[in-house]
Parts: sequence; structure tokens; C-alpha cells
Amino acid sequence: MKSLKILLDTGSDESHVKQHFVRKLRLKSDTDSEWTTAAGLIKTNQKCDINLALPEFFTTHEIAWEFHVGMLENIHYDMIIRWDLLKCLGIDIKFSKSCVMWDTAEILLQSADAMIADSYYIEDSLELLNSFDLVKEILDMKYEPADLDKIVENSTHLSNDEQEKLHKLLLKYEDLFDGSLGSWSGETYDIELKENVTPFHSMAYPILRIHEKTLKHKVQQLCDLGVLKKVNRSEWAAPTFIILKKDMTVRFISNFRELNKRIKRKPFPIPRIQDLLLKLEGFQYAMSLDLNMGYYHIELSPESKKLCTIVLPWGKYEYQRLPMGLSNSPDIFQEKMSSLFRDLEYIRAYIDNLLCMTSSTWEDHLDKLSKVFPRLREAGLKVNAQKSFFGRSELEYLGYWITRDGIQPISKKVEAIKNIWTPVNKRQLRRFIGMVNYYRDMWIRRSDVLAPLAALTSKDAKWQWTETEDHAFKQMK
Repeated sequence: MKSLKILLDTGSDESHVKQHFVRKLRLKSDTDSEWTTAAGLIKTNQKCDINLALPEFFTTHEIAWEFHVGMLENIHYDMIIRWDLLKCLGIDIKFSKSCVMWDTAEILLQSADAMIADSYYIEDSLELLNSFDLVKEILDMKYEPADLDKIVENSTHLSNDEQEKLHKLLLKYEDLFDGSLGSWSGETYDIELKENVTPFHSMAYPILRIHEKTLKHKVQQLCDLGVLKKVNRSEWAAPTFIILKKDMTVRFISNFRELNKRIKRKPFPIPRIQDLLLKLEGFQYAMSLDLNMGYYHIELSPESKKLCTIVLPWGKYEYQRLPMGLSNSPDIFQEKMSSLFRDLEYIRAYIDNLLCMTSSTWEDHLDKLSKVFPRLREAGLKVNAQKSFFGRSELEYLGYWITRDGIQPISKKVEAIKNIWTPVNKRQLRRFIGMVNYYRDMWIRRSDVLAPLAALTSKDAKWQWTETEDHAFKQMK
């Protein structure tokens, strides 16, 4: 908990926070900039994603936002909030009444020399979500048929003849790309509970009035798709709430943590990404397919629907389809995908991401696709054409850049590693090691270089950052 003095500045160019308050969070490098604010001139060269609460209004409402980070020297405020965040939250400054209103709460305007009366909570947003095992689901999706003509036209890496043949094949299976939610053919999935467990029922989390209409629209959208169904009574209820995003949309989050404690998990081997990549040599053409709304293709059994009930302030809803956040979901989907393409050696399936690679002619590549598409259609699956790639010589797949000459790390991920600041605690050090280890098979002597850092993350190790650790850190970067 940290006490901050905040200025609501409708004329500021950006939102800012004093570096002192976020030095232990994940900071991102930025260009040197100068900003004019009502409090004075501010210089910044970093950014930071922050989860913020304003307890003078509400203690339960959290906001996720990106702030510019600076020293804020000779500035009498710890944080400056710009108009766009105020607008997004629905905060109104009422000069006629000398107050600030947010939803149903109202506080008086304070003078610049006022003492801090309460504290504001800042936390690393990524850590906050991970610590509660929350799984994010973005609901600002568009369910529209793909413009196959435009997709082929934009495939400028293909010749006119190749484009024409690809277009003909895609039109033959146009229903795969119609933007709708598919339904996996066959039996529904039944969630098995452990013995002698009792139902878990959470209270409904409050939703700000300004966001209630948007959230109701998102929920109704999923009801129309058959993903959710409104119910009147249920012994089960998982808490559900929203996180505000910088692009003015909201993120809808269901926390099935308590349900996961009560169900039997039946693990299925999820392929190791590194093992998949070792088998990607020598291709001529590659296609990646992103399945539309992945897990939602799988219908739940009647009893399982009752278990996957969520609660909102205005009522309860059952998931009719397999939800994200359920511990079994990746196992179930991977098992089905592996079974569907088990005899096609040129297909790599990682949960809802498909990769098709061929080493021969364009005609051979299309012939192989003509074996993949019918299986997807027969299974009842749908493809998100906007996030799929056809006939590429290089493409991004599972965090790697795959080319005919080999595999490379994604440049943005490498830059993120190179720009990370020196860790000041074990949590930050573990995060750095985790980022490095994602590409562990690509860096020779990685484990040797990381050895002093790994030792420092031990539960029994006392935090002490010496020249040895600093040298290993810089060498690894």
C-alpha cells in the first residue's frame, strides 16, 4: 500500500506517475519526452502498466492503465491523470459543486496543499492476474464472415497463378470462414468432480454503472452465440468482473479457481513447443490456422453446465461451452486436435493453433490443404481467417519466427529482454529467467550463464545482488 497525491489534469498530454512509486514494477523503455501539465514541466523516458484503485471513491474497483514514468522533480503530485482516463472511467469534475463524481460516489475537490487522506493501491497488473489464477477473455470480438477475396489479394507473396488457385480452394470451403461459432461433432464433455466436494458460490462483484451497459451487451452477445445461458438458480457461482483497457474496451474475467480445486483433472500431453519446432525443417510453403473461439467449439454436458455458472450483479449465467480458465480445458482440446490430425504427418497441432508445412510444389501444398479443410468441416470447427496465414515462406508461430532457413526468436520479445531493468527482488529475477528460458534451446551455454541467477531465486537464498549476479545478468542480455 502506498500513499499518492493525484492531480486530475484535463489539459495534460498523458498520464504520469513518479518513478519512486513504481521502481519495483515492470518498466518499459521509452523515448526521452517533455510534457506540459498544470503542475509544471515533466520529463519521462519510461512507461509502466499499473493496476490502480481510488479508495476515496470505491475500494473494490480496479483500473488497468499505462502511465509515463518520470522523476517529477519540483512537482507537488505523485501522479497526474489525463482526461482520457477520466472519460473512460466516467469521472466528472463538477466545478459548480466543487466536487468530483464517479458513478454513485462523490468527493470534494482538494487544494494543492491538502494532506493525503487515504492511500491508493498500485500493483503489477500481470502479477495481479497470475496470482489469482485468472484467465482473461476478451469479449470485444467481431463475428463476421471473412472477405476471402481481400485475404487472397493481400497475399502479395504469392504469384497471380498461386493466388488464383488458393482463392478457388478457399471458396470451396467458404463455410469454414463464415465468422460463426462452430460446434465440435460428437459427445458433450462431462466434468468429473472429486468425491465429497461441496458447491462453491461467490458473491457478485460490483460493476461500475458506466460499464454495466457495455458488459450486458457483451454477455448478451455470448448468449446469442450459445456460449452463455441465463439461469435463475444454481448452487455454483464463479466470480466475474471486468478490467478496463486503454483502448476504451473492457476485459471480461471469470475466476474458476475454486471449481478447479473440486474437479478431477485428466491430463493429456500438451506438445512441448521446442519439440514441435525441431520438426519444422526444410519446408517450402507454410500455413497457420487460428480456430475461431477455440474452446467454445466443445459443448458441455447438462450437469457440467451447472458447474460452470458465473454470477453478475443482475443474475447468473451458465457456460454452455467449454470455458477458458477451467484447468481441464487445454487437455480436452489438445486431445481432440491430436486425434483429428493424428495420421497427417505434415500437420502440427498446438491446442487451437494449426500449422501445415510442405516441402514440395504449390500444387502439393494445396493438395494437403484439401485434406485438412474437410476434416475441420466434418468436426464442426470454424477458422478465423483474419489471424491465419496461407502459403508463407516465413511466419510467426507460438512466439517464434519460422523461415525456410531456420527458426528465430521474435524480435519484440528479444528487445523486451534486452530492455528489462536490473531486478531488485526474486520475483523480478524469476520473471527475467522465465523470459530467457522461453528461448532456452536457441542460446548456447544459457544454463551456465544463468547459474548464479537461478541460485539466487532459491527459497533459502538471501537476496544479495553482487558483481557476480550483475555480470551474469548483463551477459545473458
